[in-house]
Amino acid sequence: MVEINKYFQNLILIFLLLTNTSTTNNLLSNGDFNQLDLNGQPTNWNINLGQGNNSIKILPKKYLSFNVLQISVYTNQILVTLTQTIQLEQNTNKTLLLISFWYKTWIIFSSGSIRLEFYDKLNKKISNEYLKSLSTNLTWTSIQIKKSLATNAISAKFIIRMFNCLGNVLFTNISIEQIHSFTNPTFLIYPKQDGTIFLQWNFTNNKNIHYYKIYRGNGILSKLNYTIHLLITIPTMFSYGNNIYESMFTDHFIELNTIYTYQVIAYDLNQTIIHKTILKIGEVDSKREYNNITLFIAFPRTNGIHLSWKLKSTSLAKFILIYNGIDSISNINKKQLIGNYSVDNIKTIISLSYQGPFLLVSDDKNDIASVQLANLTRPRISLTSTHLEFIRKKINETKHAKDIFNQLIKSIHFYKPNNTFNYCWPARDAALLYAITNNITFINFTQNLLNINKINYTIYDNSAIKLRFSFSTMARAQAFDWAYRGFNLEQRKLFIQDFQYAASIFSSYSDDHSKNINDKASNWIGIVKSSELIQHLTLYGEQNYPNDQAERRILFLLNEIQLHLQHSYSSSGYMQEGLNYLSYTISILAPAIYLTKSMGISIFDQLWSHPDWHNLALHIISLRKQRNSLQFGVSDSIYSYNGFLPYIFNSTNHKNIKSALKWLYDRTMGINSSSPVYDGKDKCAALLFYPYEIQPQNPSISFSRSNSMIIDNIEGFYVFRNRYQDKNDVLIALMNRNRRHSGWNANETFALSIMSHDTTWAQMPGKQFKYSNQTNKFSTPLIDGWPREPPKQFKLGFTKQVKSFSNQGGGYVFIDSTINFNISLAQRQFVVDMIKRDNIDTIIVINDDFIDIRSHTWYWQLSPKSSDISQIILTNQNNLSTFIIKGKNQSWLKGWIYNDQNTTLNNSEQILRIIKYGFYAKFKIVMALGMGKEPNAFRITNGIQINNISINFNNLSHGLQEITTSITTTIAPDTDKTSIINLIIIITSTFVCLFILIFIGILLRKIIKSLTSGVLSICFVATCANRILAFHHYGNKMNLSSNTFLWICIIFIPDLIVLFILYLLLFYVGSKYPQYNLYSILVGLVYAIFIILVSSSNIIMLTITGRNIDWRIVFEVDFTATYSLYIPHLYSFLSLLLSHFLLGSTIWSINNHFTQIYAELHYVIFKIIKIFISSVILIYLIINLFYHLPQSYQNSSSNMVLSYFHELLSYYWRTIVFMSFHTGESIVNSISEAIRAPPINISDPIVTLKKPIKNVFLIILESTRADVLPLNEQFLNATQSTFTSDIPLTNVTPILNSFWKNSLRTIASSTSSYTLKSLVSIFCGIYPLNLNFLKEVNEENIFYEKCLPELLHQTFKTKTNQSKFRSAFFTSARGDFDHQRELIQKFQFQSQYDGFDIIQQSGYVPDLGMFGPADPTILPLLWKWLDETLAEEQNHQLMMSLLITGTHEPFLYPDDRSYNDYQYYTNDPRINAHLNTLKITDKLFGKLIHGFKSRKLYDETLFIVVSDHGYVFNDYGSQTVGLLSSPLESAFSVPLIFHNRYLQPKQLHGQYSTMDILPTIMDILLSSSSKTNKKKKKKKKLTNQLLSSVENQQLKTILSLYEGTSILRRRVEEESIRYIFNLANPGNSFLSIKQYPRKLTYDITNDEVHLYHLQYDPFESIDLINLSNQPIDNYPSWIHINHHKQILKYRWKGRWTSKTIRINMFSQILSEKKKNNHWLRPKSVILNNSKIDLDEMLNWADRTFELTRLWTKLIFKRYRTNNTT
Repeated sequence: MVEINKYFQNLILIFLLLTNTSTTNNLLSNGDFNQLDLNGQPTNWNINLGQGNNSIKILPKKYLSFNVLQISVYTNQILVTLTQTIQLEQNTNKTLLLISFWYKTWIIFSSGSIRLEFYDKLNKKISNEYLKSLSTNLTWTSIQIKKSLATNAISAKFIIRMFNCLGNVLFTNISIEQIHSFTNPTFLIYPKQDGTIFLQWNFTNNKNIHYYKIYRGNGILSKLNYTIHLLITIPTMFSYGNNIYESMFTDHFIELNTIYTYQVIAYDLNQTIIHKTILKIGEVDSKREYNNITLFIAFPRTNGIHLSWKLKSTSLAKFILIYNGIDSISNINKKQLIGNYSVDNIKTIISLSYQGPFLLVSDDKNDIASVQLANLTRPRISLTSTHLEFIRKKINETKHAKDIFNQLIKSIHFYKPNNTFNYCWPARDAALLYAITNNITFINFTQNLLNINKINYTIYDNSAIKLRFSFSTMARAQAFDWAYRGFNLEQRKLFIQDFQYAASIFSSYSDDHSKNINDKASNWIGIVKSSELIQHLTLYGEQNYPNDQAERRILFLLNEIQLHLQHSYSSSGYMQEGLNYLSYTISILAPAIYLTKSMGISIFDQLWSHPDWHNLALHIISLRKQRNSLQFGVSDSIYSYNGFLPYIFNSTNHKNIKSALKWLYDRTMGINSSSPVYDGKDKCAALLFYPYEIQPQNPSISFSRSNSMIIDNIEGFYVFRNRYQDKNDVLIALMNRNRRHSGWNANETFALSIMSHDTTWAQMPGKQFKYSNQTNKFSTPLIDGWPREPPKQFKLGFTKQVKSFSNQGGGYVFIDSTINFNISLAQRQFVVDMIKRDNIDTIIVINDDFIDIRSHTWYWQLSPKSSDISQIILTNQNNLSTFIIKGKNQSWLKGWIYNDQNTTLNNSEQILRIIKYGFYAKFKIVMALGMGKEPNAFRITNGIQINNISINFNNLSHGLQEITTSITTTIAPDTDKTSIINLIIIITSTFVCLFILIFIGILLRKIIKSLTSGVLSICFVATCANRILAFHHYGNKMNLSSNTFLWICIIFIPDLIVLFILYLLLFYVGSKYPQYNLYSILVGLVYAIFIILVSSSNIIMLTITGRNIDWRIVFEVDFTATYSLYIPHLYSFLSLLLSHFLLGSTIWSINNHFTQIYAELHYVIFKIIKIFISSVILIYLIINLFYHLPQSYQNSSSNMVLSYFHELLSYYWRTIVFMSFHTGESIVNSISEAIRAPPINISDPIVTLKKPIKNVFLIILESTRADVLPLNEQFLNATQSTFTSDIPLTNVTPILNSFWKNSLRTIASSTSSYTLKSLVSIFCGIYPLNLNFLKEVNEENIFYEKCLPELLHQTFKTKTNQSKFRSAFFTSARGDFDHQRELIQKFQFQSQYDGFDIIQQSGYVPDLGMFGPADPTILPLLWKWLDETLAEEQNHQLMMSLLITGTHEPFLYPDDRSYNDYQYYTNDPRINAHLNTLKITDKLFGKLIHGFKSRKLYDETLFIVVSDHGYVFNDYGSQTVGLLSSPLESAFSVPLIFHNRYLQPKQLHGQYSTMDILPTIMDILLSSSSKTNKKKKKKKKLTNQLLSSVENQQLKTILSLYEGTSILRRRVEEESIRYIFNLANPGNSFLSIKQYPRKLTYDITNDEVHLYHLQYDPFESIDLINLSNQPIDNYPSWIHINHHKQILKYRWKGRWTSKTIRINMFSQILSEKKKNNHWLRPKSVILNNSKIDLDEMLNWADRTFELTRLWTKLIFKRYRTNNTT
């Protein structure tokens, strides 16, 4: 009876612990399944099992000592239900139901559900509520659901429903309560899948909580002992903010089949209890122990040596024996036995007298482990006292150590992170400096930086702990250790408190990557677990640190990390996430490994040395300047391996390996690299682990394994490298994904990564595809345009055969990825031959086979890095489809497609795509890499021959075969024999074709009864065939030629001559000598001439395209090529053919008709007819030239004419083609003339240039308006601000002011207040598009004139036809804003450097403002480029440009400058901030000038200073600040300076534009290099270089092409006034048109026109168009009115979008021009009137508005020159 009472007491206690309440009102009966009927089924439940082998049974005491209901469904398409009806409480305000239960599922198919049905008093169902889906959930989970009662509900039915699903569902403790309201539970406990128990609590008032204590007792307890049951203490840190892990904990140390009772108590600072949770129980039903090694640690503390252990999970041992002084079981001596201990104790404390080592042996001798006694002296992290002394010595002796030491000092002084997390790195650097120098100053740095870093401990999401928190904790622990002796006790105490908090955070953390015991490969495991281990090993032994908890965590972490090492890294060193992830994982994993080793724990020794990271690094890291590496995983190819090489130095003891690795390190990161960075933030590793005592040696000599390919069949990873020499080394990687781990995964089956000759030929997207789904960066086969990758649980690819070639780095690989691609067959044979042959460095052979049961579009794609290549050429050589990718420094990747039948090649977007269609696809491709002259290839039996090398696709495993002399006689083509065969083919084909055509001609004559029509038909068919051949056979396979007119002649000469002969022979002869029957002779003659012309045309085309003369192509008798050429385009070909035939037949029939009528008339009449006929022919030719081809020909990439004739078309098309026909040429010309600058007199320079100028430096200021440089009263008046500073106005920018005074200077108008659009005008001398943002770089748009860099490169050349100029663009702004980088590339700068390059060069650099780092950070890159360029060739001319962004809003002051220097110039804080940034820019400008003077470049450099646009500071009370949609003059008025010591300083007044910059620069440079009057120069020195270019035709041509002009020459009409157009930010908000002093603005958004007179109204406050709204008496006095309400006659609304063009307006302009040379100027200016004529102003506005409409269309069409659609 006593036992029964105890049993029931336990049940009541359990229930109370589970429900958080002292009583329960469960409406369900038997929710705990304790009541069973005789059949063992739960009572009060209605059960429906349906048909089949389904069951419901009760598992007694299965979980938390409750009975568990198990529903098993094994039959599909069956409904199984478990239901119970409950009665609801009536006449109460309890309106909610709280449904709670524990459940666990294992669902094989589909899912079940839980539902709730409500019924009224008539038992009618009134609602059906869905509560929860029952899908797979392998751990017990507690669920609580609240649901509102249905109106009028009397009862409810609870339903567990399994329909059409298979599997098991387990339930226990189901409860339904009717309640008033629901609040979230304050204490949750539930087991997790990884065998842990998760706790989470929530106290309503936690302001005074100082720490939490978690108590745990074994069993179901009604009370916990707060002394013996303490599990962990978790401090709170309010200074860190709200942390998601502060009120949660994961209990890792639990046993299977054990129930635990938990309680959380909150304490204040005085250890007073503030809150406490109720007691709650928890249990794991499945605990998967996965320790696969026995762990043993020994740590000394003041009370003894603490020995802790954990046996491997398969151990059956009951107790262990521990010995002292031995480390091997063979040396066991009973005298050395310390004692035996129960396995479950996991710890013992022994006397400090023991010295170790210690040996653990289990009772069955299956578990053995040894450990050294840990050395807890400091510093303990990679820096023993001996090593510290060694480092000090090396700093004094070696440049490597000295440089790093200096960089460490620089780091703590100048490194300004963009977030608090990154302050951990300079803090660590400062601590290391203290350890080396003992200088207490570095302690202060360390503490201050760590205090700033403290905020990093705010954990706001799961990802924050993975990187931010883990890296920060590691660095903080290292800093604490290295600077330990410098901290006082109070400082240490505070830091230890922080580390306590970090320890609780780590112990609470658990994510998906931690759960799978069979897959610990994710880098998150390596990062998080290593960081926590570093902290515990570093802090262990400190007072107030949770050392006991740390011991348990250390055992756990050791196992986690050793599993990570086993799972993540293959023997080759490969990690599926890529080099980026490998690098930053190693940078935290390696310190943990080395610290563990130093603490006497050696379990990682073998695993750490197993991955061949050294060989991997040597194979994949190039010697390119950018430190590029081969891609694999989701990493990119950009330098991103900080710390990788230093940390792996010590993973081997092999001196030769270290020697090779040191050689690579010195050339990529270290002293022999172009820009040593010493691993950025990981400089400490470069200092501590660098192998100082080992001499570097080329890997090919010291490390033989580096000369062979990397073979990793487990991962499917193969790497090849030809040599270790320079940036031209060939590096190739092939991936197949033979297995997959958790973590980041890339779609890289059959993926290629190739780089050589400083060019990336094949890249992969890295992470970009995960975020953008863009496929244009894949170098891998795509199926239907998409990469394939199988689900994780599927088997992946496998390797069938691998062979490494001897004496080179190449080899053969045969891989299968049928499963990966999810098709019937996917196989690749891959050959890399790295023997150098002439100009070929490497040959790559690829044989891909794809088969599937469905038809697909198969893409074989190769994606080079666009910035590395110049073009991709598609051509045909020797009957082989050929592609050529042009790289840097005359390098190339040339490829040939062996099986090119039914294959389409595409090179759009700078990507090579080889496309096939159908159920299968075979790609047999050979590629060669090299420099200089390109090789040729020929088709041979079963393969391709390149020079004397044959590739047999049927025997690739044997590699490439050298062709010997004996082989040559059988395989190589016989030239003599081929010539005879070709001659026979030529003669035979000519006679056969002649006979056929004569026969067709006679036949057609009999049918049509017209010889001319018959011959005409034949000739037109041949003409069309020639054109189709040209379009298809040669289309898109050549480079653009500058001799475009010659190209047109080459293509159309056959047509022109044939038509002329037809006219001469068939019309003239037939008319003059009708009595002669010359039909057959004429037909034969015409065809013979046509054959000659077509053949010669084809020969010319073959020669120019660099192909061999193939007579089968010349005479068009290659039927195989013809078949593949015409069949895909059959319909287009026939439509074009038919159109030509019908047009020609019609024209010649009419001619023939008129010939018969007028044959007997007078000769004069006949001559008129001939002229008429000739005109018809000419019209036909014009129509033929501009004939609108079928749609398939309109793509410029496949239309030869549109591809080849770019320059000619863009020259003539500007002013003729694109205007509507009804506009008329005269109107187009008037528009072109109106928007051009006024003509100048070249022979009349207005300044002198005493000496030639060699270089150009164009400096672009940001948002600097004309009246601030120099700052003057006009600016203060315009902005209505007061200058309050004691500093004179001229001293805000003293250096720039001086520059202004001593330069040729003026005020110019920027074309746009949007920076990037403004750059288009500055660099290219053209107008931007009136479209929002930078649409100018879109693919369909081209710049209709050459930009300055390209113009300089093409104009100034050496005797060897090489460009004299080297060009580069610099800015600290990152290039990712609105296609900035693409724009600079389109300008044709040879190099560009931006904020991203700064970060690559210097490590992390914080942003200043909106776009990137501060301006001075770009200077090191600028000087480096300048010095290297001059070192390369002293005679290089330089074109440099610097965009300075520091003066852009929000006008931030640099952090590295003292705010004591900040000046308060005005009473406006925004203006104040702007002027202070100008002051900073002024000092930067001084540094630039000093740099040029110190390099002796100042005198020979032309400096141009201009602003991209102005800025509006509430000018004239306009209530406008900034530039968005502002048409005010201050937004566009900018300073313009041309400076050289020998260029005459002068202030120019007039209307100038930023489009004048390019012509002026060209004027100066051409004048400086002109050869005109060279003899005179020798006799007498010119006093003005500008006079030397008077006869320079190049200058005249340039000035005729561009709309701007040189400001150095006097205008023909001094008073002439030009039109200037401005686009307000962002491009299509406001249009502003000036013809000073008149200004018209158009508000595009609101369709409003405004008119101002800037001379009388500089404030732009009086809109002359809107004067009609005011009485005439209110008109300004400076307005003269002829007719009242004159304004009303003009219509503005809706006119902008109207299609009507008012031609009479342009006729008026033209007539005015003829009558009056002053046609552009307003009357008020001409007559010097004191008033303006309103009528004239409105007429001007009317004409100007119409002009502006057509101007926008003209500019748009000019950009679309290459767009024929």
